[in-house]
Amino acid sequence: MSLDASPTSRPSTKPTTRQTLSKKDTARTRALMNKHGCLLCHTENGQESLGPTFKGLYGSYVTLKSGKKRLRDEAYLKQKILDPASIELAGNRGVMPPFKTTFQPKQLNDIIAYLRMFSTHTIPSTRPKR
Repeated sequence: MSLDASPTSRPSTKPTTRQTLSKKDTARTRALMNKHGCLLCHTENGQESLGPTFKGLYGSYVTLKSGKKRLRDEAYLKQKILDPASIELAGNRGVMPPFKTTFQPKQLNDIIAYLRMFSTHTIPSTRPKR
């Protein structure tokens, strides 16, 4: 099985999202995600639901339909949120709607920072070089 990204690769670009959110921004981002139904399908506590749990999501690997593994980093999560059908996952039901026109860039960056809060993985803060 080949990997699309390796956690031991050298970083090539800086992340565009903040590493952490203030308490106010965390509450605002969680409310935004709740408003758009994210928390109906995703949990924060590690329990699987219709969609994957946020706990441990950022920095984990997912198996693509092709059989390759891909790191769930900032670029992956942004693409998956904006256009979920563009990344086909193995065994995935593909029920997440696209949010291309829903979130402003700052909101999307805050969502990624919010997801990073639940990470249980140590990965580079920048994207690995391919």
